[in-house]
Amino acid sequence: MIETFLIFLIVAPIAYAMVSGGPFVATKKKVVKVMILESALKPGEIAYDIGAGNGRFIVLAKKLIGRNIYGIELAWPIWFSGVINLIIHGISPKYMRLGSFFRLNFGNIDVFFCYLLPRTMEKLRNKFETEANSGARIISYNFRIEGWE
Repeated sequence: MIETFLIFLIVAPIAYAMVSGGPFVATKKKVVKVMILESALKPGEIAYDIGAGNGRFIVLAKKLIGRNIYGIELAWPIWFSGVINLIIHGISPKYMRLGSFFRLNFGNIDVFFCYLLPRTMEKLRNKFETEANSGARIISYNFRIEGWE
């Protein structure tokens, strides 16, 4: 009985995150590098990896450009693996937040990195339009918001 509960405690948040945002699929390192460099993140700007998974994006970004790049992840087991990953690479765990990106205030974020399902990107459209700064950049891998460049 306790084993079933523990499995549920780990699997349920991951399943919920997959349904509400996107599956946990790691972006290829080569693609992450291109996304980071294309962002043209300037000193003082803040970037977020929306659905940060295990934090590899943050680790690579910190190594490449060393800027203020944070991540937010909904599933606590995956978030926890991201925190461990950051610590292993000498990065403060403060760069990895646990929570829903739908509840994140987009007002102070300059660059958004996304690898989310089309339906999730569409749900975020209003949030980007109403909360994000007018000059904010959204860099999405594979999926776009219909009608946006």
